[in-house]
Amino acid sequence: VYGMDIGNQCSHVSVARGGGFDCVLDELTGKRSCPSMVSFVQKERHIGDKAESQAIRNWRNTAKSVKRLVGLPYDSPQAEHERKFLRCATRKAKDGCFEVEMEVHGRKEFFTPEQIMAMVMSKLHTMVRDEAERTNSKSSNNLHAVLSVPVWLTVPQR
Repeated sequence: VYGMDIGNQCSHVSVARGGGFDCVLDELTGKRSCPSMVSFVQKERHIGDKAESQAIRNWRNTAKSVKRLVGLPYDSPQAEHERKFLRCATRKAKDGCFEVEMEVHGRKEFFTPEQIMAMVMSKLHTMVRDEAERTNSKSSNNLHAVLSVPVWLTVPQR
């Protein structure tokens, strides 16, 4: 069993092992956390540290802090406040929530905050799968996840 803590800035993942919990390190960087951001560069999608390294020079194509937008109506006062802190372009989706604009393969594409956070979660899952294979602890295809959800989130945000 592994647990994910998805944060606005950084996300963490731990594994239940031996009666306790161990932080899973990113095999590429050795860090205990993964930046909660996604960046699109030419024909590649970068998640975590790779996206963070692109955030300054490719800021229009880097989705950062979008967890704050999950489940928020685009026209709400809270959403208006959160938009001030985003660097990427946004628009109102058909369902009345957010979409962030990214350029992918030379075309404009729109992603919901949930899709961006799912990309971050896929990175965390890869970290856990790599850890399971490295430690031979369990079949990497049979992992169970627990996702932390802050108590202050509203029902649509959960």
